[in-house]
Amino acid sequence: MEYRSHRSLIAAEISDGASDRIRGVWGYRSNDVWACGNQSRMYHYNGVAWSYWGPSPVSCGSLFGFSATDIYMSGFSAGENTIAHFNGTSWDVVYTGTQPAGSNRTAVWGSGPSDVHVTFANEYLRFNGSSWQSQPLIPMGPVMIRGDSRGNIFGSGEVAGFILGHQ
Repeated sequence: MEYRSHRSLIAAEISDGASDRIRGVWGYRSNDVWACGNQSRMYHYNGVAWSYWGPSPVSCGSLFGFSATDIYMSGFSAGENTIAHFNGTSWDVVYTGTQPAGSNRTAVWGSGPSDVHVTFANEYLRFNGSSWQSQPLIPMGPVMIRGDSRGNIFGSGEVAGFILGHQ
């Protein structure tokens, strides 16, 4: 509930006139926070105010990163599961799914730059530092994904929580 209230507060502070639903928020520092919406728009907070940063290559669903120059966004483009990466200068598409998007549910999390996990309603991918690899997915429509220091990867879906895997 608290996370959703932050999204609402961010949307209220952004006054660029666009009707965008904030779907993802991630920050590296208190003066370097990103928000993305379902209208392929990126917003940035510099510690003082939110501003429109520019278009994103993806209709955003989730954000997660490791530094100001290493941020991932999962979402949808042209009806397909899509992942974009920010290198500190620009957002670039790094993966486009082979399956059509099952819904607007997606999540991204990682333990480090060579261990990034992304779930969609019908697809689970892991980035090992050089390539994206498909992983087995329990058909529960994952909404959240996280991990722990022992290498366990957890997800929650529409019905219950589950373990996606162990590294």
